[in-house]
Amino acid sequence: MDVLVVRPFESLRKSEEYDISTFKYVILIDGLDECQGELSTTTNLGRVKMKYNAEDRQAELLSAIKNSLLNNDLPFRIFIASRPEWAIHTALGPTGSLHGLSYHIQLSDKYDASEDMRRYLRRRFQDIGLRIGQPNWFTEGNIETLVQAGSGQFVYVATVFKCPQSFKHTA
Repeated sequence: MDVLVVRPFESLRKSEEYDISTFKYVILIDGLDECQGELSTTTNLGRVKMKYNAEDRQAELLSAIKNSLLNNDLPFRIFIASRPEWAIHTALGPTGSLHGLSYHIQLSDKYDASEDMRRYLRRRFQDIGLRIGQPNWFTEGNIETLVQAGSGQFVYVATVFKCPQSFKHTA
């Protein structure tokens, strides 16, 4: 983190060639919960235990974010999309190291992504309509059917657009 992000920006800041306060960049970290960690083995009463320290890797990355990026006043917003694994939940929790520095949106039964899903579907359907030369090829009913099928889970509608065979055009 330090070598790839912090030091280059510190060099830019010192060179005065660029006004880095005008940089509007985001660092997106998706799937932090999928960190596997390194395989470690321990011996306990003659038995070998193998364990992946995924939580340690997640905590290490969150600590690097805090120490490298947030403590160096860099012009980035950091967006983390992840399931709330223990290390992540702890860092964002009331006593966590990132609690006062972060805005946490917890997607749960209390959060309804339906309107976001409708907006996303409308935009994507309009893009497809432009490509096929039929801007009105879909209805609001089509959108509502997909929103209802998604049960409030945005990933459902996003996945629909990853399957190109879903959008075969027949004349």
